[in-house]
Amino acid sequence: MQKIVLGLVGVGVFAITLAVLLLFGPGGVSGAADPFLQALERRDFVAAAAQRTKRFQEAVPQDAFERFLRESKVGMYASGSWSGWQIQDGVGTVEGSITTATGQALPLRLSFVKEDGQWRIDAIQPLREGAALDERERVTPTPIEAVTLVRDATMLFAQGVVARDFSALRDAAAPEFRTQFSVADLDAQFKPFIDAGIDLRPLEATPPNLGAEPSVDDSGVLRLVGYFPAEGGKVDFDYKLVYRYTGWRLISLQVNVVPD
Repeated sequence: MQKIVLGLVGVGVFAITLAVLLLFGPGGVSGAADPFLQALERRDFVAAAAQRTKRFQEAVPQDAFERFLRESKVGMYASGSWSGWQIQDGVGTVEGSITTATGQALPLRLSFVKEDGQWRIDAIQPLREGAALDERERVTPTPIEAVTLVRDATMLFAQGVVARDFSALRDAAAPEFRTQFSVADLDAQFKPFIDAGIDLRPLEATPPNLGAEPSVDDSGVLRLVGYFPAEGGKVDFDYKLVYRYTGWRLISLQVNVVPD
């Protein structure tokens, strides 16, 4: 049995006035979205991309960013309506709905952090539709989306084992994960899989079984637990992800090959 676990250890009127200034005052979060949205309306994706934080730009290159805009339809922006604004732990969020050029309504959340004194976009998160959904349900992937996330994470791990190089896995993970683990750390942690010659790539064609509905906790951590049926046994997985930039990224993974 081969098993590996990686995780992160992981007043009054004045306060109200300060919050109002942060949100709506000069350089406030409420106006920070305008240059980005105006660029989208012009279909100027280069100008839109320039409104992102430096780390967002480094993590998601221009071509990948434009692909996200097309696939999510955010790049078809025509107008927007915003109902929720807040700042917590230095992160400003704007939530509402955009209408595309074809008339489709898309619930959306934009997250901002201050960089060089200006609010810059640090994440763009499409939300699940449905007014009845609570906060965590609005951001939780559907089971179908969760299966795709599990398959992608498993294949990154499997390819790293075969290549004896986990650079791609680390590059695709959340910034918190990359801060905690170097490529050398991952090579050492996953050495038992390499030494055993375990190849999990055939699992790409096998649908994983989710042990529970996808769930997001109060800290915004998505947990995906379940197993892949495999010849002679199964492969258990326990993945934790956080939403960063344009998608869910790993902060913790556990893989366990269990023979019959």
